[in-house]
Amino acid sequence: MPGISSLGIGSGLDLNGLTNDLLKQVSDPQIKNLDTRQATDDAKILAYAKIKNSLSTFQKTIYPLTVKNTVIKKEVLTPDITGQDLQPIYFKAYANNSQFCQPTNNTYNIQVQQLALASKLNTQAFAAPSAQLGPGTINFTIGSGVVAPYGTGVQSQYSITIDTTNNTLTGVAGAINQVSQQSGVSANIIAVDGNLGAGPTTVYQLFLTATQVGTQGEIFNITTTGDPSLNALNMSNLTSIVGAQDAVIKIDNMTATRPTNIIKDVITGVTLELNVINPNVDHQLIIKDDAKGLKQELKKVIETYNNLSDDIKDVTRFDPYNRAAPKENESSDNKNKTQQENINNQLRDGNGNIIKAGNGALLGDSTVQNIKERMSRLLNICVANNTLGYNHLSQIGVVLQSDGKIIFKENTFDLQAAAPGGLEAINTLFIGPLLNNATGLYYGGVFTGTYCELNGITQERGNLSVATDYVKRDLESIRKQRMQLNERLDNMEKNTRYQFNQMDSLIKRIKTQGEMAVSQLEATPLSIQSLSRKR
Repeated sequence: MPGISSLGIGSGLDLNGLTNDLLKQVSDPQIKNLDTRQATDDAKILAYAKIKNSLSTFQKTIYPLTVKNTVIKKEVLTPDITGQDLQPIYFKAYANNSQFCQPTNNTYNIQVQQLALASKLNTQAFAAPSAQLGPGTINFTIGSGVVAPYGTGVQSQYSITIDTTNNTLTGVAGAINQVSQQSGVSANIIAVDGNLGAGPTTVYQLFLTATQVGTQGEIFNITTTGDPSLNALNMSNLTSIVGAQDAVIKIDNMTATRPTNIIKDVITGVTLELNVINPNVDHQLIIKDDAKGLKQELKKVIETYNNLSDDIKDVTRFDPYNRAAPKENESSDNKNKTQQENINNQLRDGNGNIIKAGNGALLGDSTVQNIKERMSRLLNICVANNTLGYNHLSQIGVVLQSDGKIIFKENTFDLQAAAPGGLEAINTLFIGPLLNNATGLYYGGVFTGTYCELNGITQERGNLSVATDYVKRDLESIRKQRMQLNERLDNMEKNTRYQFNQMDSLIKRIKTQGEMAVSQLEATPLSIQSLSRKR
């Protein structure tokens, strides 16, 4: 007999509801367990990423304090220029402070004899920007051709074609500017007062300017071929407005000539930017150790370490009140509400800080605890063989507290840095007193050791990556378990519905047979009465 097409019709029972309830009783505990595990793993992944990001930031701020020539930076002072109000800034000076090019402490007297200038030429007057020129070719020769101590003397040539698409004054200017980087010449049309024979009027002149200052970028020659109207651009028909010249400075009465006003190759490790000439007047340039710069770098390290300490404390926190933490996907309103409840209830630690609701995702995690201990141990390391005097960070005012954060006693640092040889001693404390002749790198210092240790933690197969991969494998296991659970539930539902369907059909048949028997009995009342009389 065919089965019942709609479950429960035969029996009158809510077999669909019974099936769903049965599946729910079986699946809910397992789904809840998988959901809990996944939420825990997701929170761990985010927490590990947070710690790794903090460690990477900390490592980046440490790096400048691990290389000898960048620990003690140099500052360049020009006290007699920048120290007086309303006085022109004749030149600016900067220390490059690169690892391989650093100036040494010294004092120089600088004179700005001459600024580098770009050559500038202008043409005859034209009646309008639409004045016709060409067609033909304009040929530029750039560079003086003179071999200087800083140049090769090589000249460059570039040609521009003038045709019916650009044979006006405006078109010529546009054609020149379109290739100005290649040709070394730029053009502008200037409207000025003039007289073309009919009285005063406005006339237009083409101004040609070298794109590079100095004699190496000089517009040395311009020739034309083609239509005679282009002769107006020949060098012999142009007026020189500004002649190309190189910059000239004197350093301790020695002359240095350069084709630019930004000079990087006169004093090793120092960049000079020339602004105003002041010949025959010396201006002092002082190069010295930059204690302020080192102090700022150290403060960055301390700030990022304290941020790291806060992040570790957050992900490993313990909530003594056993409250539920706001979920990551929870609305911001609910999160704010939870935070406000904490404030209202005065749930604070001994330092007056609000205790966040819920335990941290990595509470009791051995990987993060190990990182915390390693960082504390490294920053408390004693640097041996530092004959210059400092063996601990605490000696220069960097103190690691019991709460895992660092305080910086700036007065202590200032005093130690100002002491004779103080900065060199601090340098050795940071990078170490030992030199690896093979690599040229120092080791054995507080920050060189910490930097190398961080490599082992944050690298591709470091501690955090291993811990993260373990959690990811568990997430993959959860995904597979969900698939297996769904398969089991599908099979269970099919079997349950099949059995209920069979039961429903059986009940339907019994009910039908019973109803037929009753109908037959009701249809033969006399026979029943006869049987009664016989008795």
